[in-house]
Amino acid sequence: MQENINNLKASIVRAEASHMIDDIDGLRKHYAEVLAENGALIGEYQKRTNNHQDLLKDLKQLNNYIRLGSHLRVGEPQKTVVALCRDCIRTNKIRKLKDVIEKGAE
Repeated sequence: MQENINNLKASIVRAEASHMIDDIDGLRKHYAEVLAENGALIGEYQKRTNNHQDLLKDLKQLNNYIRLGSHLRVGEPQKTVVALCRDCIRTNKIRKLKDVIEKGAE
C-alpha cells in the first residue's frame, strides 16, 4: 500500500505540473494514473478489511468454543481449562487446544 501511496503522490505532482504548463495530454495521462492508483488502494483496503472481519469472526468462534469447553467443568478445573487454552493460543499449539477442551489437560 505504501508503494501505491507514493505512486499516487508522484502522479498528482506530475499532473499539477502538466496543468501549470498547459500540457493537456500529460494532464490526462497523469490523472488516469491517479485514478488507477486510487482504485488499487481501495482494492487493497477492502482486502485488509475483509481479512480483519474474517479474523474477528474466527476469534469470536474460538472464544466461544473455549467458553463452552470451560463450562463443562466447575471451579478450579474450569479456570485451568481457560488458562491452558490461552497458553496454547499464545504458544501457537493449536492442536493441543482440542485436547485441552476435551480432556481438561494437555
